[in-house]
Amino acid sequence: MRRATWLAGAVLGWPLAPAAQALPLGPDGAVDLTLLVVPRLDLAPLEQGGTDPYLDRASFGLEGRHSERLAFQLLLGVDDLGRGGDWSADLALREAWAEWAVDERLQLDAGLFTPPWSLPALLRDEGRIGVSDHGVLVASPAGRSGRDAGLQVRGRLFHRRLEYRLAGLAGVETGQGLDETDYDGDGAPDAPALSPDDLPRVAARLCWSFFDPLGDPGPAGMHPRQVALGGRDGSVAATRKVLTVGLGIDHQQDALYVEERDYGGEVVSARRADWTALTGDLLVDLPLAGDRRSLHALVAGFWYPLDERHPDAGQGLLAEAGYRLGRWEPTATYELRDAGPSDTRDWVSGRIGLCLWLPEHAVALRLEAGAWRAGGGQALSPAGQIQAELAF
Repeated sequence: MRRATWLAGAVLGWPLAPAAQALPLGPDGAVDLTLLVVPRLDLAPLEQGGTDPYLDRASFGLEGRHSERLAFQLLLGVDDLGRGGDWSADLALREAWAEWAVDERLQLDAGLFTPPWSLPALLRDEGRIGVSDHGVLVASPAGRSGRDAGLQVRGRLFHRRLEYRLAGLAGVETGQGLDETDYDGDGAPDAPALSPDDLPRVAARLCWSFFDPLGDPGPAGMHPRQVALGGRDGSVAATRKVLTVGLGIDHQQDALYVEERDYGGEVVSARRADWTALTGDLLVDLPLAGDRRSLHALVAGFWYPLDERHPDAGQGLLAEAGYRLGRWEPTATYELRDAGPSDTRDWVSGRIGLCLWLPEHAVALRLEAGAWRAGGGQALSPAGQIQAELAF
């Protein structure tokens, strides 16, 4: 009852919240206070747990510019608060970085941010087509999920058509992830320490834009949006024309353990292996029919060419699309993860949905229904979600 009351209050109270105001910062700068609240209700048959209301995501941030060249962002957030009755999630630091913009061809970033190799991970929370955050497909080295600390250079070349991002990150550090398991029973741990040479994690992405670029220097460009809409004359209108293709890579030497097994399937030892992830993507956000309609789509392929014994080895596919008609947008999403060594890491999901956009209030209301299957040989499980994204 407490969860349902709290989440209903978040949904019903958002029209009363004041709009975010930019506060002055020095003679030439300003800072915005941002708040994102995403209440969600999972719907499932009673034998699978029934309904589950919880806070899918919530974040509070400060972002802005101190001057024309210096931008920054500080973001605190919490995920899955109250899911399955678990209210133990803590507010944690998500991002904290500063950027020095030399010009549009070169920006220098330092701090904690999202590694730039995967477009689905870079997209803003409030700019998605569907409910899923695609976390099943976007993997990271052990202990480095989501964000990482380091340095990044990015910019746009060839009349803003080509966007590049190159980051050197902390990744898995020397000695991190030490497996203390005694595999051979001699009384001493057998697994070697990860990252013995302390080499950085390197992530890179190249993106070609046929029309408008994805973003500018500063916070708005660090996280491009999958769907960009604005209010105009009492209707919803697309604010840009985007058609991009991109390639990304993520790599770190000796950042993984690979377990060796005997003929009976028992683990007998563990050795180091490199982490590598590759992706290619297509992003579409196109206004149609005098901005009264929009086509939104994202297609991304993932390949993890890891040691064949590692459970993250394999490939994946994401395809989602939406067609906006006025304020309403029917959507469809498909996710596939084909894990190499074991069926237990496989995943397939298909959903159709309907989204109501209210950009004058910075809100999206989504309803989705579909089915998913985790692991090999299991029957499809029906599921549905109702989610609101409220930005203040």
